[in-house]
Order: sequence, then C-alpha cells, then structure tokens
Amino acid sequence: MNRRWSLLLGLCFAFACSDLKTYALSGQAYDEANDCLEEDLVIDVIEGEASGTCEGVRCIRSLETGTYYVTSHCEVPTAYEDLTDQDEGPCALALAAYELGEEAQCE
Repeated sequence: MNRRWSLLLGLCFAFACSDLKTYALSGQAYDEANDCLEEDLVIDVIEGEASGTCEGVRCIRSLETGTYYVTSHCEVPTAYEDLTDQDEGPCALALAAYELGEEAQCE
C-alpha cells in the first residue's frame, strides 16, 4: 500500500503547477482465500475527472495484479476490467460479500 501512497504523493508534486486532473479510485479488495472484503482504500490514482458514483457497485479486476475490487465508481479505468455481470467466479462472490455488509468484512 505504501507504493500507492508514494505514487499519489509523487503525482501531487509533479503536477502541482499544471491543469492535469486526477482522482483517487477507491474500493474494497476481495480476499478470495477468506471470502471477505478488505477495508475501503485508494486502489489507484487515475488521470481525468471522476464521473461520480453509480447506483449500486461494480466489481473490477486489476489487469496488472489480478486483484478483484468492489467499487462505487461508474467508469472503469483502462487498467481494469468490469466483471460485474458475471454470474460465477470471484466477482460474483465479492458482490455477494458486499451485500452481507459487516459480516463479510475481513478481520
């Protein structure tokens, strides 16, 4: 996680004098081994402007790490794939865990 904060801080300093817009993509990582969701954290820093939140949540997978996340962001950045509509597999399980609320939070 320190790498992500370093990246965020670096972007802040590098582009402090420009018009470049970025936003923090946040969400909860899905822990497949324990069938639970981690706490809501910054997943990535994305160039552009956030479009707001969606009705409900999405399940996305990082193409870089293969990690699954549940997020309320509408647009799926290019480094991720949207697997929200899958009926089986890790995203279906992650979304089911999200619906359970506190009961499905990792300890």
